[in-house]
Amino acid sequence: MSKVKDCDFLKQNIDQLGIGIQASLVKCGADARTYMRDIVDVNSASYELRDSIMWRMTSKSSNKGAKASDTPSIEKPTDPYTVRTGSGAEHAPYVEKGSGVHLDKKGTELFISRLRDWAWLVLHIDGSVNGSPEDQRHFWNIVKHIRATGTEAKPFAEPTQAYMEKRAPQIIRNDLQQFIRQMRGKAK
Repeated sequence: MSKVKDCDFLKQNIDQLGIGIQASLVKCGADARTYMRDIVDVNSASYELRDSIMWRMTSKSSNKGAKASDTPSIEKPTDPYTVRTGSGAEHAPYVEKGSGVHLDKKGTELFISRLRDWAWLVLHIDGSVNGSPEDQRHFWNIVKHIRATGTEAKPFAEPTQAYMEKRAPQIIRNDLQQFIRQMRGKAK
């Protein structure tokens, strides 16, 4: 088929092409979500951050595989040919970029609550008022250390973006080639 005939062919099938591109973006979102969750799993003590990772388009979204039903959402894109992948969890930016030194008490309740959960899951120490004096001392030393030095960044969004910059064109190219083959088969 010549280039002119290919263009005519695409013009005649433009509606299906748009649907096909959206389907490719769904695949890209699912692939990015899986990649991002795999990174988070390496550094995660709980499934909270992992479960909050999702993909979203203007008309579709997915948080498939999440254990929690009330995971926070990410911003909905306005362009129908955009897919966003990320986490709406409050602590996600601090995992991605690190927390830095704590200069004030902002977010203290949430910070202490999440750190208590982490301390129990990872270190098996009870940082609550019901914990032993030794657990309490250990827990508050961790709090003091984190407030003084911050936490190390454990990026998951940036590596996923770099991965998808290479992977998304492959997915879309393969799907477009398959679409053209299918449409040509129907045209005969």
